[in-house]
Amino acid sequence: MKDQDKTKEELTKELGEMRQRIAELEQSLITLKDRREPTPSLDTITGAAERTTTEDALRESEQQLRTLVAAVPGIVYLKDAEGRWLQANDNGLRIFELQDVDYKGKSEIDLAEYNEHYSEALLTCKETDERAWVEGRAVRGDEVIPTADGSDKVFDIIKVPLFHPNGRRKGIVIVGQDITARKKAETALREQFEIQRALLSTIPVCAYLKDKDGVYLLANDATCELFGIMDHTVRGKTDYDILTYEDADRVRRDDVEIMRTGQVRRSYDEQLTGPQGHLLWLSTSKAPFYHADGEVAGLVGISIDVTELRRAQELLLQSERFKAVADLAAGVAHNFNNLLQIVIGNLELAVMDLKSGNYPYVQDSLEKVLKSSGFGAETVRRLQSFAGIRDGSRLPKKGAFDLSGIVEQALEMSTTWWKTIPEKQGRKISMEVRLQSGCLIQGEKNELFEVTVNLIKNATEAITQDGTIDVETCIEEDQVILNVRDTGVGISEENRTRLFNPFFTTKSEAGSGLGLASSRKIIEACGGNILCAGSEGNGTTFTIRLPLAQQPSEHPELPVQEASDPRTTILVIDDMEAVLDVLKGGLTRSGHVVVTASSGEQGLAIFEENPIDVVICDLGMPGINGWEVGKRIRSLCEERRIPKTPFILLTGWGGQATEAENIAESGVDAVIEKPINIENTLEIIRQVVEIKPPREFDNPIFAEA
Repeated sequence: MKDQDKTKEELTKELGEMRQRIAELEQSLITLKDRREPTPSLDTITGAAERTTTEDALRESEQQLRTLVAAVPGIVYLKDAEGRWLQANDNGLRIFELQDVDYKGKSEIDLAEYNEHYSEALLTCKETDERAWVEGRAVRGDEVIPTADGSDKVFDIIKVPLFHPNGRRKGIVIVGQDITARKKAETALREQFEIQRALLSTIPVCAYLKDKDGVYLLANDATCELFGIMDHTVRGKTDYDILTYEDADRVRRDDVEIMRTGQVRRSYDEQLTGPQGHLLWLSTSKAPFYHADGEVAGLVGISIDVTELRRAQELLLQSERFKAVADLAAGVAHNFNNLLQIVIGNLELAVMDLKSGNYPYVQDSLEKVLKSSGFGAETVRRLQSFAGIRDGSRLPKKGAFDLSGIVEQALEMSTTWWKTIPEKQGRKISMEVRLQSGCLIQGEKNELFEVTVNLIKNATEAITQDGTIDVETCIEEDQVILNVRDTGVGISEENRTRLFNPFFTTKSEAGSGLGLASSRKIIEACGGNILCAGSEGNGTTFTIRLPLAQQPSEHPELPVQEASDPRTTILVIDDMEAVLDVLKGGLTRSGHVVVTASSGEQGLAIFEENPIDVVICDLGMPGINGWEVGKRIRSLCEERRIPKTPFILLTGWGGQATEAENIAESGVDAVIEKPINIENTLEIIRQVVEIKPPREFDNPIFAEA
């Protein structure tokens, strides 16, 4: 590419020089012609000496003209107004084999008689001369001249017509450059380009080339089809013309980094938005390519659409999770029996203390009930998250937490696998646990919980007789270490190298081969790595290393503030009377006015007839459900041309964050998941509703409330 650019630069420079010499030739031609024309006053002003001087000057001018023409590179011709040749350099004569011909004063028709092989080319030259005359300006084009050996030469020709002041034709200057080699190179390059394009079009994955500025030089059919563009329009576009701005920005940063470092990136995941707004997953590999001088010219990329594969993986992983949830059910039931024992026992103690007048003990018993209930709610949420029912976006975002606490919860949750099931089979698995406090990491709690549970499950399945599982967390310099060791059947070296590949499993039909692959992605997303050590018959050790996070700053919990306006009116809609009683009791104690409805229809009737500041509505109700109530309230507000009343959705199912369309259509401002925490509910109300001035209520329902 660089050699071709250089040739063009040289040609441009030479053509510039030609134009300068054309001007000189034009002046010489004018001088030559003028001096050959008779001067009217010659008889009165010249003598023999003067005639001699004029003839000498004329000969000198002709000599200068011949020298100038001969010095011009390429080919040069000077013709008069009738197209007769006045001057031509050796190159110009050689291409028509006219070196030994007295060409001066002859036209192309005359010269064609000397060599029939070139007659057609000479007559074509005459035609293009006429074009320059007619257009009255310099014209440029390629002319093909056949050679004696049967090949063709291509010349880049410039023809400049010269005129008298009165517009009459004076002469024409023709210069040209042999560009046969360049034309062959360009033809070869075009052919090579078409071959590459044809080759790329047969590849069933996306393949493309971009220059260093991110401009597409080439993209195959698969790329164009994936992003909904025409193959003939992709060249010259950038990712900003094809993708969303956010996606294009991210892709451009990746491209720049690859070209800056010169490193090849292989098989990394890209998440992009397709032309119809749907999510695309691509497995992409990119590498830079270079000019001959070693300078980066751009990059080449290959992307495989793995969207359907990812969906299939998710379905398989979901299926495996549901199987695991079924196994965990016994352990969860055991946990809940313990929690219920604490709840029932402390409630009984509270009742006894109330009867006996030991009021100070009542609060202690009730606080234990609340704490145990909270543990139960967290267990349900954890199980939902593990099964994939609960959307991760509804959970706390990534932050610093103690990995040891997550490991404790995973051990408690997986009791069924390492204790209950082996005992029923007559085996015993001993669990050795050494957990160091302060193992702070940055990430998503539920994702790390899933990884830990998966490792414990794998360890229990590897132990076919009695055995031991050793779980350890510790801090080494700036890293947090989690080791899970087992004394099971171990793993061969060959299998160990493929252990984290998707769909690879040693469990035959019992596993999908996605658990460890998913775990590795989670760990790597947290900036860590996961390794496997061991050999066949000698057990297995999985080691996770994660960056040690900084101790989070202590933020004291803010006390629950009393509502500044005791007349803030809240409509609570739920088909369970007990839920209505709890919410009404908690919210009225905080100074709010609470009106309840036991169905969606009743709630809408109350809303239509009364001023309401905020609505809390259950999702799952017979008749009109929570989604529909939200839509109707939104429509009523639009009809009245008033701001939409804040709408809080109440649910016991979880996972509503995945219902983005329903949330948008129903105007949901917040979601509260059961079991209800009054303090959290009050905080959410403060976030979504603006406290308004007191109003008069005429409806008798409010009076009863």
